[in-house]
Amino acid sequence: MNLDTSRFTVVTNFDEVLLPQELLEEIFMYLPLKDIINIFSTCRYFHWIMQQDQVWEQLIEHYHISTNENTKTLRGAFISGFLNECVSKERKLLNLVRELHKRGYVVNCRAGLSPSGCYWRCQIGSNKMELLYSSSDPDIFGINPNLFTKELADAFLEKHPLENLKKEPSDKDRLFIKWFDRVLNAMERDSLYIEFADYELPSHLTVTKLRKGVCSIPYFEDVKEDVNHPFML
Repeated sequence: MNLDTSRFTVVTNFDEVLLPQELLEEIFMYLPLKDIINIFSTCRYFHWIMQQDQVWEQLIEHYHISTNENTKTLRGAFISGFLNECVSKERKLLNLVRELHKRGYVVNCRAGLSPSGCYWRCQIGSNKMELLYSSSDPDIFGINPNLFTKELADAFLEKHPLENLKKEPSDKDRLFIKWFDRVLNAMERDSLYIEFADYELPSHLTVTKLRKGVCSIPYFEDVKEDVNHPFML
């Protein structure tokens, strides 16, 4: 059968499309995240809409995505932030600590293995208050681990008020916060680190997987003794 294509019209003016851009942007907010990533290849009109920065700004705010300031485009920031949320609850705990640092809370964090070596453990807090986590726990300090980082931080602060930890950081605190942020940036997205165990650890931080180009990560104690350590420059 021969198809008569003369009856078809190619829309070149998007103003003629039935659904306006504003309405489609609102609809996109209700789509699963994986579908949002695929909207680009649906049609030229959707592709054009998804090139607008304001769409990605709305999506980042709507889904409470934590973004990297170094990302060049808002779309890239959204995708990178979304992938950072698709991680284990243990890595989400580390991301939670970083989010608390961003909000002005001076929170310490130490991670390692249980005596049996079967469980990853993490201690966060301060000298006056400490919370302990084990990978055997079904949640993160009693909070749903499926929440995104910003929502997780909101729920955490509601359940565990840390007002006494929201203070002007000391020089040591600033150094730890900077070191911790660089550690997470040096590791693969779903990687964890180990700084204590019931066996002898190597001279550098044990990490399940480093990013390409990163050879090793120093312990915080080493950085604290050498403020000009290359890892911190």
